[in-house]
Amino acid sequence: MKKFLFFIVLTSLSFASCSDKKGATISGTIKNAAGLDGMFEEVLMQQALPIQKVSFQPDGKFSISMPEGAKVGIYRLKIGQKQLNFIFNGKEKNVEVEADLATLQQANYSVKGSTDTELYLKTFNDLATNQTTLDNIKKTIETAENPLLSMLLALQIRDFGAPEFLDLHKNVSARLDKAMPGSRYAMDYSSVLTTFQNQVAMEKAGATTVAIGQPAPDIALPNPDGKTMKLSDLKGKVVLLDFWASWCGPCRRANPSVVAAYNRFKSKGFEIYSVSLDREKSKWVEAIEQDGLNWAYHVSDLKFWQSQAAQLYQVQAIPQQYLIDRTGKIRAIAKAGFSLDAELEKLLN
Repeated sequence: MKKFLFFIVLTSLSFASCSDKKGATISGTIKNAAGLDGMFEEVLMQQALPIQKVSFQPDGKFSISMPEGAKVGIYRLKIGQKQLNFIFNGKEKNVEVEADLATLQQANYSVKGSTDTELYLKTFNDLATNQTTLDNIKKTIETAENPLLSMLLALQIRDFGAPEFLDLHKNVSARLDKAMPGSRYAMDYSSVLTTFQNQVAMEKAGATTVAIGQPAPDIALPNPDGKTMKLSDLKGKVVLLDFWASWCGPCRRANPSVVAAYNRFKSKGFEIYSVSLDREKSKWVEAIEQDGLNWAYHVSDLKFWQSQAAQLYQVQAIPQQYLIDRTGKIRAIAKAGFSLDAELEKLLN
């Protein structure tokens, strides 16, 4: 789960030693960005804190100066709806970037001079293109010196809230608490971990009857305009109940295939009911527009993992999808190997 990348702001902290010489720069070239302006930001899970405006020269070159040096944290350079992401450990001096605005959304850019950013980009892209294994990802998470890097990678694993990953999250949370006690990083991650643990406990206790063949529990939440929209209003259609969020990397990567399925099957009685686990309305709406999620049923109570709908369905990680038939019963739950198109072919034809 990661905007698509999952970002949080670090308060004034430092667990890495820096040289006596202050000052750091980020510079480079971004093709197709000539004449544009961007914003360099420090980012919280759902909040961006502007640091400085960035202007691109006619040849796409840019430079960002940090007179006090690079502080430990997670940052982004945002250009319109696209962004470059950075993880700093406080040792960076001269960070060099090469990118193309046309492919920026796929994290297809290079960074030198920031070891944690370099490792994150390599791991992220290997994960997105199925060029690595889960065991390799877990090893990187466990051995990364910077717990921020471990945290972000742990949240990129699909089904990261599943019971088998709880020990992994506990380890990362403990490292964050030790390196950054009292920080928002540590507190927010601890909150997420507690939610996962509670959901696993509820599941073991049999707190809900969400299962294939059972009626789908109803959901009634507001859309971006504040209008309450019920899942049960779609009875008579085949419905994909899709839990997602703007900050969830795996969700954003899955969205193009969901859009393709919607466009292919909507004329046959297929509808999508999307439940967002966002906290900030503007980020939620921005992601809907950016990813072209052109169906009407988008809802959220903006309560993050405390979402009533997510708790009702015992959602432990996102994206999480349930396919509901015309009678309102659950016919499929997305698991490894789940093919939405194949399931829709069976239910609609």
